[in-house]
Amino acid sequence: MTGYQATIVVDDPGGCPVAVAADELDAPVDSISRSSTRDAETVVEEFTVQDPDGSLAGTGEPDTLGNPESDEHTRERGHDVSLQTVAATDSERTYRFERDWSTACVCEVVEHGGNPVSSLRARDGALHVTVNAPDVDDLSETVTSLNAQFGGVRLQELTQSDGSGGSDPVLVDRARLTRRQRQVVETAHEMGYFDYPKGANAGEVAEALHISGSTFAEHLAAAQSKLLGAILDE
Repeated sequence: MTGYQATIVVDDPGGCPVAVAADELDAPVDSISRSSTRDAETVVEEFTVQDPDGSLAGTGEPDTLGNPESDEHTRERGHDVSLQTVAATDSERTYRFERDWSTACVCEVVEHGGNPVSSLRARDGALHVTVNAPDVDDLSETVTSLNAQFGGVRLQELTQSDGSGGSDPVLVDRARLTRRQRQVVETAHEMGYFDYPKGANAGEVAEALHISGSTFAEHLAAAQSKLLGAILDE
């Protein structure tokens, strides 16, 4: 069965505790586990980060680590959650927190659309969410929903599976496009220019952008050439 996996980056994930922790410690968070119990309206998350001094928990004393079930060393962190230390080594700590299931959080926005989150990472305050979806339209709806609530949402990587266990990952750097080229492509996409049948013709998109039809065609051709070059690995 064919499906897609995408990595979506959200630069401003609205106070996500894990993203806040990565930003405060200036350290990546690659190990994140999440247990969502929607019926109970709660989410429990654990993440491991380079924090030898326990600064996130506010202890500053790794040797005072207590029983994970009764550790009193907690600190409010994003979305008004309390971090609890559950494990520690000389260089890393694992923290746990519980919060309400909320459509104001990135993962819940994704899953509310019916697409499961397969993995999470945090870098410099941004959240990297890997999502599984049956088709590109579902992914497009997910990105649109995230854009409606958060800042700096971008599709970083898209992988298609042919059902045989193989995949063909493609990483497209949108910095290849100029600001104007990106605006042209985004407007054309939003207006349905690439749909079949078309939701808008070239003249209508050009009018919405306040440019001539020839200028629209020039920008679009340049952008498509750059994007196809990246996808086809010229």
